[in-house]
Amino acid sequence: MEKDKILQIRAQLLEQLKNDLIVDYFAAEYISEEESGIPCGEITVMFNSLGMNSNEAFGELFFAPDADEESTVSYFECVILISDSLENADMAALKAACAKHNLTSPAGFFFVDEEGNRLVFKLGIPFSKRFEEDVLFEEMNIAVGNALDIVDRAIDELLDIAEE
Repeated sequence: MEKDKILQIRAQLLEQLKNDLIVDYFAAEYISEEESGIPCGEITVMFNSLGMNSNEAFGELFFAPDADEESTVSYFECVILISDSLENADMAALKAACAKHNLTSPAGFFFVDEEGNRLVFKLGIPFSKRFEEDVLFEEMNIAVGNALDIVDRAIDELLDIAEE
């Protein structure tokens, strides 16, 4: 399939995912490639009711740029910003908590971005470039659901440390 057609299909799948997310998360928006600088664009969404404390986290969902035109595998990324304010955090304890959750997490990883002063979770899933649209869309939904489930289980502990 030609590159432009692939990018167009991916952008349509992102729009479709945004439409599904907006049912549960009112603050879901598709941002075009021109605005985001990401091939196919991205979805931004405010996830709420995470953890026992009903925390909010900001999500960015997008297709990672392909490594090259010959690559047979592409990636769909779920990046969830848990906190963008770590001034009061015990960094050693936060990094240790991230490591603990990374050991028990079935996929993805938590990390402390000290330069950006952020606590982030990232889950990327590979998929074949020879995809069927409905299968890829189902995989995208599964990835978002898994990312939210993993963050949901860890967010209270991580935010307690980040906000100390």
